[in-house]
Amino acid sequence: MNTTENKYACIMHPEIQGKLNDKCSQCGMFLTVSVPEKPEKLDSNGKKLNHNRNN
Repeated sequence: MNTTENKYACIMHPEIQGKLNDKCSQCGMFLTVSVPEKPEKLDSNGKKLNHNRNN
């Protein structure tokens, strides 16, 4: 079961994100543009990069 929610953005203010059909806090338009999930970054060997420098 996928528990992640899709995020949507305002067409005029893409930095404003929320759920589908929420309203933009800057202009009042509905959030309708789907925001893609950030893909995991992999090193040259295909391993997930760890940004934690406390190794």
